[in-house]
Amino acid sequence: MSETVKYRPTAGSYTEAREQHRSFWLGGWVDRGSSMQTVSLDKTAQIFQEGMLVIDHSDQTAKNISTSGLFGNKPRARGKMQFISGWGGQGIIVLIGGNQKVVNDTIDRGFGELMPMDEVDVFDVSSIYDDRILTGGTWYKQKVTGDIPERRVDFCVMLAGANDRSSNNIYMYGGRGANGSSFDDVHILSIPSFTWTKVYQGNSGRYGHTCHRAGYRTMLSVGGVPTTNETTGPCDWQTKGINVFDLSNITWSSQYVNSTKKDYEVPAKVIARIGG
Repeated sequence: MSETVKYRPTAGSYTEAREQHRSFWLGGWVDRGSSMQTVSLDKTAQIFQEGMLVIDHSDQTAKNISTSGLFGNKPRARGKMQFISGWGGQGIIVLIGGNQKVVNDTIDRGFGELMPMDEVDVFDVSSIYDDRILTGGTWYKQKVTGDIPERRVDFCVMLAGANDRSSNNIYMYGGRGANGSSFDDVHILSIPSFTWTKVYQGNSGRYGHTCHRAGYRTMLSVGGVPTTNETTGPCDWQTKGINVFDLSNITWSSQYVNSTKKDYEVPAKVIARIGG
């Protein structure tokens, strides 16, 4: 890489633009467990990081661009980003949730200040490749309506687009709230209407997992913690930490079956709210 970060952060937000061969890492923090260079830090240390790292996989270079227009003096961690192609010159990145604190506060504050879920931040990817590169490109604050989720961290997101390209739907599953309790719900953020629709509510929360698109209409939930107590809680109900979610029928299963090869269909609850 042509540019490096001083220490390797953890708990940042990340996404990738595969057709552009680029990845993006935003914020996060450094503590005594984030890299070998930081093991000497105090056990209470938690240093939030500014900037967004833009990695070009074609030429193995990286640029750490300013996020002062987004953060001010409050870097962010434990949220999620989702790249969406077809918007603007080179697509957009949607930043959802997480927590923040002032950059000179180096003490672990737990959940700290959770970000509101009735608004998201939108980044114009093309803006980092013109004369605005020194200011880190252009972020926009966007209000969101609908079934507003509770504030949270450590959730997962995944993208599915309508076949007629009328909407892009960001699925958000699980996470943890301010009191440490975990969520077992699925919300969908539809773009360009920027509308939340709650499509699932269960009673077995999960956080710290990842979500992945598989086949035509399936989301895989991988790993994570199924309870607020990692050591004495019940066994994980997900088989080997993996569960399968039908993106259209809004149903969970322990088995992945792709033999029917059905195309993705926007869920009925989303159609009822935004029309498609």
